Amino acid sequence: MIPATAPFAQPQPDWRQSLRDAITDAHELLEALDLGALADRLPARDAGFAVRVPRGFVARMRRGDPHDPLLLQVLPQLAECEDTPGFTGDAVGDLAAATASAGTFPTRKKSPRRMAGAKRWRMSAPIPASMR
Repeated sequence: MIPATAPFAQPQPDWRQSLRDAITDAHELLEALDLGALADRLPARDAGFAVRVPRGFVARMRRGDPHDPLLLQVLPQLAECEDTPGFTGDAVGDLAAATASAGTFPTRKKSPRRMAGAKRWRMSAPIPASMR
């Protein structure tokens, strides 16, 4: 009979420390995976793609494999910068309403009721018709 043993437990790093130590540059990510030669296939650094990959996640990727599925989840691609007919940056059509009400926050309106303990709130700008 094989005696029962406790499973091998490794101490888990603090998730905050993992995020602090994460790779935040796509070029560094490619270098870590021995794929530095593919750096010319990345979008420009100012294309708006943020990268934050914990090193534990990078350790699960296959070195030297540009088609690794884990890598493809986090690596910005040039194809993401191309315009595609029929697609828009406002998929659900709510950007116009969001920009119309940007910067408006509820403010307290002074009233006699406030002295009685009740709070009244009003919007500092009118609500757009599309949001009513």
